[in-house]
Amino acid sequence: MIMNYFLTNMLDYNLSGIEQAQMERLHLFDRHHQPSKIIVRRYNRFLQLNATRAGLKDGDFVGMYDFFQQAMSANVKPAKIKDLKLNQLEGPIHEANKYTFFQAGRIAVEVILFPDSNDYQRDQIDTVRYFKRNGQLAQADYYDVRGFKSMSDLYGRDGGVAREIMYDPKGHERIASVYQALPNGNIEATGFQVNDQDGRHLFDDEPAMFAYFLDRLNLLDDGNRFIDDRPNLIDDGLFQMKTSATVYCYWHNVFSPNYLQQQPTDVYQTLQNQIDHQAKIAGWLTPTATEAAALAKVLPDDAKVDVVPSIVLENLPAEVASISKRPMRLVAATRIDAQKQLDQMIAAFAQIVREHPQAHLDIFGDISDRNVQRELDDSVRRLRLQRAVTFRSFTAKKQDMFESAQLYLLTSAYEGFNRGMVEAASFGVPTVGYDLNYGPRDFIDPENSGLLTPINNVNEFAKQTSQLLTDSDRLIVMSHLARQRAQQYDAESIWRAYTAAGVVDRKEG
Repeated sequence: MIMNYFLTNMLDYNLSGIEQAQMERLHLFDRHHQPSKIIVRRYNRFLQLNATRAGLKDGDFVGMYDFFQQAMSANVKPAKIKDLKLNQLEGPIHEANKYTFFQAGRIAVEVILFPDSNDYQRDQIDTVRYFKRNGQLAQADYYDVRGFKSMSDLYGRDGGVAREIMYDPKGHERIASVYQALPNGNIEATGFQVNDQDGRHLFDDEPAMFAYFLDRLNLLDDGNRFIDDRPNLIDDGLFQMKTSATVYCYWHNVFSPNYLQQQPTDVYQTLQNQIDHQAKIAGWLTPTATEAAALAKVLPDDAKVDVVPSIVLENLPAEVASISKRPMRLVAATRIDAQKQLDQMIAAFAQIVREHPQAHLDIFGDISDRNVQRELDDSVRRLRLQRAVTFRSFTAKKQDMFESAQLYLLTSAYEGFNRGMVEAASFGVPTVGYDLNYGPRDFIDPENSGLLTPINNVNEFAKQTSQLLTDSDRLIVMSHLARQRAQQYDAESIWRAYTAAGVVDRKEG
């Protein structure tokens, strides 16, 4: 049976939009009896926790390092301090969640415990550090969230990591890497060794190891599909595969540095690399028709490009409160990052609130750039908006973000799509956004289901938003049309897009 693999670099504690899209695709394929898994390239000892928090089951994902560490279904008793057998040492001195042990008056071992929470058992070991007689760090052991020692960093004379070893739950060495200083001054892993049931395998770098991992997966089933959702992080290993698979490259974001042009001509190196490996690619996918048309013009003439939206709206709210009965609450759902230009949104809101003192702006999003967050906090204070602007953590409960909102705001420098505007529209919340090439321009019917304003024109954005807030009749119509537009992203519509693109056969599912 064909297995569908969705490739990403990491499942973080707070999922990005791309990983949310992968999960929705996973559920969609499962509903149509298409076996699927999310593939995670990077090492992360918190992977199981992050996946569980996101609602994934063990069979829904495969981490490369878990695979080689034979830890995909680890069932172990979490390690505690007593398991380290440090009785011969002096102490410990206890400070918060750190326990320090001594030998002849010097620090010998530090044990860090995971914080008390529902995610961990009480007194569960997080990290153990071992020190040399001269006080330098000799070794640091890191424990998987499930309880076993997962990785050791071994330090050299210069204080940097010299070797890294990763273990299976029984303590056997499964992966080893050597670290060296590169000409650019960075210290990076320059060689990997994997010990599996087929013997010992040596790789020059992590992409080569990733290719071997994908080949191993590919041999488990017949005619597998790979959907590459993170090309800039995945392609370097994907294109080194020796076995044959059907590969689709999904561009969730812009493919050119000239993304504001109607028809970009220059492309990012990642796309050029895909063009150079076209023989390995069955087709390209994008979330919008506008981007698909632009992408087709820079790809070879025989390249296949299809539109498959990156969002699947499940459990659409059956009814929503009339927008005229909601408070004047404006929302944005976005990561805190320079790309999103939230400084412009806040500057525009400072003008809006002068005309509408009762207005409030809620920004839901996880912080990807703390410097940006500090600058935004400074702007809020400088503009005296502390009571009118609130930063909130992202929540999976869409009703908490959109149910009582009147408008969704979008001031990004660029977008591949923007799932927040569709989710907001499903609650009858129209978007006021910049008129970007991809995403807003494809989803919003200007003056009907939302508003598009000139890019980077803060004054015009504020003016049009203020005018809309004063016209309740227009806002009610726009809310109704936005909700109708969102309903086109239901599960069955997206499945038809996958079949129309040939990603899955019409007979499947």
